[in-house]
Amino acid sequence: MSDGRGAKRVKIVLVCSECGARNYKTNKSPNATERLVLKKFCPSCRTHTEHRESR
Repeated sequence: MSDGRGAKRVKIVLVCSECGARNYKTNKSPNATERLVLKKFCPSCRTHTEHRESR
C-alpha cells in the first residue's frame, strides 16, 4: 500500500519550437512515456507557439 504521498515528480524544461528559447520549467509524472507539448507564450517570438519538453 502507498503512504498517500505519491511518486516523485520529474522536473522538465520547455523549449520553444520556433526559436529554441528555454522559457518555462515545470514537472510531470515519472510514469508518462510521451514528451510533453504545450502551447505557451514565447517572449522571444512574442507569440503563442508550441513548447516541447527538452531532454
